[in-house]
Formats: sequence, C-alpha cells, structure tokens
Amino acid sequence: PIFFFVKGAESVLLPLMKQRGAAWVPEEVENFAREGLRTLVCAYREVRAREASTFLSDLSEARGRLDAGAVRRVVSAFEGGLEALALTGVEDRLQDRVRLTLEKLLEASVRVWMLTGDKVETAKCVAVSAGLKGPRQRFFTISTVEVASEIARRKAVKAVTG
Repeated sequence: PIFFFVKGAESVLLPLMKQRGAAWVPEEVENFAREGLRTLVCAYREVRAREASTFLSDLSEARGRLDAGAVRRVVSAFEGGLEALALTGVEDRLQDRVRLTLEKLLEASVRVWMLTGDKVETAKCVAVSAGLKGPRQRFFTISTVEVASEIARRKAVKAVTG
C-alpha cells in the first residue's frame, strides 16, 4: 500500500479530514494553545497505485505549464479524505532579552502592538510571558472572526488607539 502523509495547521487540515475520527482535534488544539504551545496536525490516507500515478502525472503536467492555479487544483483534489493521525504541541520560547527589551519600550511610553498569525489563546500566552500584558490589563483582540466589516475594524482600532 501507498500512504500519503501531511502535516499542517488545524484550520487548514480539518476541512480535509474525515469528520469521523477527527472530532478530538479541535478540542486538543485549543488545550495546547491555552498552554502556549504551537500546534501541528498530522494526517494521512491510503492511496491506490492508480490514484498515485494519476496524481503524479497531473501534477507534472500542471507544473510544466507553470500554472500555479492548476497545481493548487491538482493538489487540492488529492488531499481530501484524510484521517487524523497525531497532534504535536511545541513550546516556542522567547528569544533572549525580548522581555527586557519590551519592558524598556513600555517604560519609554512606546505603544507596543503584538501582531501574530497564532491562535488567539497561544498569542495571549505569549503576550503574558513576554510582559506585554500586566496583571490589571485586559486583552483587546482584533481577529478576522471578530471583525466582520471594515466599519467594525475601524471602531476596534479606534477603541485601542483612542
């Protein structure tokens, strides 16, 4: 048998996975994120020899045409029906002196914003460990989920910037 393995963000892989057997993934990702861990989902599926041959042929043809859209379509068609295999959680430690540097900037009244592609819970843990958020400060989160329109985004930014 031929096995196709893939790893990536839960938000990308979950829609490609068979729902049966993958129900545990979102909850565990959130658990890891609350601990400040960066997560990767690992998934797989068995591939028949004919399907693998067709995929490789189609992929080679799309690449030969230098057509990024065609390559994406070939890969997307192949990636469905995945089964959850594993979830990894990795601690991503701050570099030396990050906390001290941020403290100095804040002491100098420099406004510091944290922009990240992390899950919200992971970002909050990083903000606390980096010293960006004090015990009496609240989080103000702007995310694509929370900001549905340009008007809402402007209001959110104004609320933070004054």
